[in-house]
Amino acid sequence: MSQVPKTAAGFNRDFKALKKDLTGQLAYLKRIPLKTLSGYFTKTELETASFSEILRTLAEKVEGAEDAKWAADFLITLSKSFKFDMTVMFIEDEEEEWVSQIVDKIKPVNAEKAD
Repeated sequence: MSQVPKTAAGFNRDFKALKKDLTGQLAYLKRIPLKTLSGYFTKTELETASFSEILRTLAEKVEGAEDAKWAADFLITLSKSFKFDMTVMFIEDEEEEWVSQIVDKIKPVNAEKAD
């Protein structure tokens, strides 16, 4: 997984392979340019399981101002994904808590993006 995947399927495969390694997941996500991330999900839905795991990783591993800025931009990019509104409709209580934790980390750095 030294290379950034070219497709959403590659992203999902690689990300799932890191499921038990949250530190590795965060490092993997940070390697993906936001423009590339956006390209993955222009015509392909973000898998609910991947979205859930992304939220968990960000909630547990994002630390400091630089990470918080990156997380805000990463999530804003994901929010423009194909049928993202449908993905969000299926989040559960635990995932809503992770979103709250992430927003709490972003708010001191950029309140506008946190809103």
